[in-house]
Amino acid sequence: MATATRIELRLKMDLPDDRQKKKALKALSAFSGIDSIAMERGAQRMTVIGCVDPVDVVCRLRKLRFAVHIVTIHTSEEKKEEMKPKPKPEPPKPCCPCPSEVPPVKFTLEFLNRITNNFSEERIIDRGRYGAIYKGVRDNGECVAVKKLNLKPGLEGEEFINEFNKLKRIQHRNITRLVGHCHHIEQVPVEHNGEYVSATVEERALCFEYLEGSLDKHLSNEPCGAPWYICYRIIRGICEGLDYLHKGLEHPIYHLDLKPTNIFLDRDMNPRIGGFGLSLFDSLETNNISEDMETRLLNIHQE
Repeated sequence: MATATRIELRLKMDLPDDRQKKKALKALSAFSGIDSIAMERGAQRMTVIGCVDPVDVVCRLRKLRFAVHIVTIHTSEEKKEEMKPKPKPEPPKPCCPCPSEVPPVKFTLEFLNRITNNFSEERIIDRGRYGAIYKGVRDNGECVAVKKLNLKPGLEGEEFINEFNKLKRIQHRNITRLVGHCHHIEQVPVEHNGEYVSATVEERALCFEYLEGSLDKHLSNEPCGAPWYICYRIIRGICEGLDYLHKGLEHPIYHLDLKPTNIFLDRDMNPRIGGFGLSLFDSLETNNISEDMETRLLNIHQE
């Protein structure tokens, strides 16, 4: 099947003799949209250029019992970009701190109230077991996703700040960017048994970059109509983001809640994994429960 996008597809094939090579070339020549086919001598590699679907090409060859694998795929635009001379990188500025040294951005509750219209129902874009997510609009027009957290046992002020600092160090193109947090505590008078007493009110929120769409909006029983390279980009981006969380950090982060609604897409359909940050809070809560159970078992054993 021909596609509107012109690509350069490099394949690795097991072609032991000239008869097999002719058979492969004959199979590919039946495709409409192919501009050229080149075979590298001795390297067992073939380059196909044209408006074709690489999945169709590989399936056709495998039906003929060829052992074939995709080496690289480039669109014509990507190839042009690669051929352009790259500018020399500028030397790093000594005054620019690395991501781990950037201090956390702390927002006031007053500021979050203002940009979310006092956390109004109209600004809610999602709800979860940790709290609701609101769309916040800053004075410069930039949007942020504000997750107002429900109070959970084991997440005192110091633990919350420590977990936020871990999230702040995460820097990857396929992970939603954490832009700030809010930890607000105040004393308010409340009536109790006919008398006014002072009560502590605590509010916590995490602020992430705002992305309009998520992957679930593009999933259905019918073909989504997205070009193959967009689907490939989404799949690869999700895998690279998870690999970074598992292997690219000093202390691995396991998502625990990966689903289409937690995979966001930017304007260029690049995936960003979100919702992973609170997995840290899950693990913290689990550790607290485990320590409590160990204490109880120890007391029972001593009795």
